[in-house]
Amino acid sequence: MAPKAGRGSDQFVVRLPDGLRERIKEAAEHSGRSMNAEVVQAITDALDRADRDRKIVEFYAKNPERSEKLEASEARRKEFEDRNFDNLRIRSLSDIDQLASRVAHTIRLKLVEDIVALSRARKIQFGEDDE
Repeated sequence: MAPKAGRGSDQFVVRLPDGLRERIKEAAEHSGRSMNAEVVQAITDALDRADRDRKIVEFYAKNPERSEKLEASEARRKEFEDRNFDNLRIRSLSDIDQLASRVAHTIRLKLVEDIVALSRARKIQFGEDDE
């Protein structure tokens, strides 16, 4: 949560690019804050992220072995995701092929059943004997 800014707080005039004021207004309405409070919160969040990112970079700069482990771990994670995505995609396409084959087979069986039923009905209707 951003620190509370009141009437006696420091002020800083900012020129906004076209469209930014409207975006701030929409964000403030969405969050239930004033436009000023929305801007203060956005700046505070951005500065907090920058501080956190700087601390992370400093930590890994001071601990290069941790950085190497992190990079290796990230590479293994990416490889795992890529491999599993490929397997999932192949499996999915295979599943679709199998499902399509089953549906086509079921339709063929139903058509054969209908043809046999129609043939029997025709023979009965016209009094034809089985050959």
